[in-house]
Amino acid sequence: TAETAGETVSAAETVLTANQDGEAAADASMSASGIYDEADLLSADEEASLLTKLEKYSERYSADIAIVTTDDAGGLSAQAYADAYAEKIGQSMSRDEYPGILFLIDMDNRQIYMATQGQAMNYYDDYRINKVLDNYITDGDYKGTCDAFLKGVRDYMGRSTDRSARMDAFGVLLRLIIAIVIGAVVTFAMVFRRGGRVTTNSRTYFDASGSHL
Repeated sequence: TAETAGETVSAAETVLTANQDGEAAADASMSASGIYDEADLLSADEEASLLTKLEKYSERYSADIAIVTTDDAGGLSAQAYADAYAEKIGQSMSRDEYPGILFLIDMDNRQIYMATQGQAMNYYDDYRINKVLDNYITDGDYKGTCDAFLKGVRDYMGRSTDRSARMDAFGVLLRLIIAIVIGAVVTFAMVFRRGGRVTTNSRTYFDASGSHL
């Protein structure tokens, strides 16, 4: 609704700067790559350790990589806040072929979110993002959570999702084949053990007393 849209724009003003035309503009004092721990979840040593990895991957993959934390999303959802922050630091203004990725720990909405820009959208589909968030993230361990995100950058940045889909399909097929083989072996073993020894023969049901030649 118009009222809801107005509320969202108003809330977004707490995140975005604006130029003279009233449009969103990047903050020239901020880098498209970096750590912005506004919720103060990381110690100085933890932030320094993460920043070393972040800068290494940013240089290796020629990518904008940002980690953001907040305890006040200004009324925005985690997704809207992440998208707005990416615009604030200039990630959304990257060339289409230049990858940008922002990882948000939103303590206000109690959510984590990954926003991708440019070429990064070809490397991170919903499956990969969910795999990073579901498999690697540890509740309450904020440094470990950020490390897990950076591991996801290392594992997937530069790898087409088409290749990932093929590898994932192969993995499913391989697991299915293994399950069938194991099932067949178990079934054979059970049948073999239950077979026992044959105790009937041609004389089992022959009544010698009632037969005369």
